Amino acid sequence: MSKLLTIKQVAEALQLSTSKVYELVSSGRLEGYRIAGSLRVGEDDLKQYLEACRIRKPQPRVRTNRVKLKHLRV
Repeated sequence: MSKLLTIKQVAEALQLSTSKVYELVSSGRLEGYRIAGSLRVGEDDLKQYLEACRIRKPQPRVRTNRVKLKHLRV
């Protein structure tokens, strides 16, 4: 099991407000645990959330030689 973080620790790590972290957990976008009335987020869950938020560089398009078509008159 990964280390459990408080909402405040998660907010500091993500540079977000604690209310935004609560919103992420309540919406299900970030998984959390309710332990003795307090919310906690696992380090692995936080890493998984960050990976899902990653903006990936688009792959370059491969150019193919296109055949130029002449206009057809109908």
